[in-house]
Amino acid sequence: MRDRVEPPERLVAYVLCALFGAVTAVLSLIKIPLPFTPIPVTGQSLGPMLAGLVLGPKYGAISQIVYVLLGVLGLPVFANKAAGPGVVIGPSGGYIWGFVVGAWVTGTFFRWSHKGFAGAIGATIAGGILSVYVLGVAQLCVVARIPIAKAILLGALPFIPGDLLKVVIAATSGPRIARLPQRLLRETRRERPDEDVDHH
Repeated sequence: MRDRVEPPERLVAYVLCALFGAVTAVLSLIKIPLPFTPIPVTGQSLGPMLAGLVLGPKYGAISQIVYVLLGVLGLPVFANKAAGPGVVIGPSGGYIWGFVVGAWVTGTFFRWSHKGFAGAIGATIAGGILSVYVLGVAQLCVVARIPIAKAILLGALPFIPGDLLKVVIAATSGPRIARLPQRLLRETRRERPDEDVDHH
């Protein structure tokens, strides 16, 4: 039986998923510990914002699943170079798997918007901040056994200024970066012979 050949567009998408998973991992190296909370300030939340804007909801979420799996399998890609499944089920774990939801929400909102700067701002706030905060604060509250008000104080409020800065960075650069894979996909379609097209 003939091996199924993936369409080049899908292969490009998979490569981009792996790339943005790696981008989130690299951004996790940027961290500022805070003495009053177990949740450090990191650059990694910029990853799902960019992934959602550039790759869209489906592949943006897949890219963050790649990131989470890398950490669960033992690579030190979480904040403070942590790794393992214990981190994901720990007090700060909701923020980590929240990146998957955050990338999906960002991509979905951006697709629904007119895809301008304002649309990118709204999408990254909804996905990169609100979605991640809700899941992160909820898990912090449950695992650490603290009241919801304290969980918000420790796990959300201190990070809003930095995350708003990331929103501006993502909204400014994300739509521009998105043009690169779109251009690559167009070139891939143009160079692909008609007989290689896999119709389903």
